[in-house]
Amino acid sequence: LFNKSTAGRSKLNLKINEKGFRQPLGRITGDLDKFESALAASNARVIAFGASTAVIGGMTKAFKELALTTIAVQKSFADINRILNVSNREFESFSTSLFNIGKKTATTFEESSKAALEFARQGLGLNETLKRTADALTLVRLTGVNADKAVSALTATVNAFQKSSLTTTEALNKFVAVETQFAVSARDLMEGLGRVGSAAVDAKVNFNELNAMVAAVQQQTGRGGAVIGNALKTIFTRLQRRDTLTALESYGIAVRNIEGQTRPAMAILQDFAKTYDTLADSNKAYLREQVAGVFQANILSAIVKDLNSKTQVYNKALTVSTDATNEADMANTRLNKTLSALLSQTGTELVRLQENVGKITFEPIAKGLLGPFKGLLEGINNVIDGEG
Repeated sequence: LFNKSTAGRSKLNLKINEKGFRQPLGRITGDLDKFESALAASNARVIAFGASTAVIGGMTKAFKELALTTIAVQKSFADINRILNVSNREFESFSTSLFNIGKKTATTFEESSKAALEFARQGLGLNETLKRTADALTLVRLTGVNADKAVSALTATVNAFQKSSLTTTEALNKFVAVETQFAVSARDLMEGLGRVGSAAVDAKVNFNELNAMVAAVQQQTGRGGAVIGNALKTIFTRLQRRDTLTALESYGIAVRNIEGQTRPAMAILQDFAKTYDTLADSNKAYLREQVAGVFQANILSAIVKDLNSKTQVYNKALTVSTDATNEADMANTRLNKTLSALLSQTGTELVRLQENVGKITFEPIAKGLLGPFKGLLEGINNVIDGEG
């Protein structure tokens, strides 16, 4: 272009070295290949950077969860051993057993430690604490109640029937045995006995009789365990009153034995049921009010109906409850075959692994750093406080 524009006016003739110059169109194919290579290399760097960031983020999150799990587990164990007050070696065995119980019952570590802590507060030893914790967590699994309620229900039950040496395992098996054969849930049985336990003992009603009676009333009325328990408490309490006993005697119902002592409440109710159907309506109403009061008359009617029935639920449930063996363990074993149980057990093992790894790695490092740092902060605060 320069040569053409200056032709005839300039003797200067410029020449371009094409080998050292990249023509825009003539050599574009080769340049494009290099551009694609550079683009691929940059894309690979972006992917590598993203992957590295994800790995670093995942590791950061994992370390954070490791630290939080270690702190939470160590705090729970410290709370329990503060009450149990056993050696480190004994407590190591206890903590392993507690994790195994949580895995067997497919419950979280939080529920397991909460139940163990509550039982430890009752002054129980290591073995009894573990045994009752396993029973409570099985009850949690089978009924859906939380750990606090399961612990309080089992505790109230065994305390009410302590003269008969009833254990939490026996009570649990009897709940499950009756639940599997009658239209009543273990939760209703548990709640019913929790409301009426002490009143039943005062009325000379044993655990199996009470368990069977709650089942019979539940099947007749469909009412909840708490409602049935409150109703039975009223009935058993009134059956010990002098005016109620006198009213029943006036209708030929035996309320005392040959020694003059009040008969057990269930024996009185069975005789009452036999006599009840022979009475006039007005007399029935009078005795219903004497025995059950105004608000629990329908529950008493259900009891009478079942006791007079040819397909009596009470006697059948009484036999099932009395013959119970290891029904709860069998039910728990069947539930452990489900995918839900496998996921829960895996989670428990993960918490256990995190606690074990954190105890070896995070805990000593954290203590080594936080100890001097705390001392430094205390020193600074002491200086500031001293200067005023």
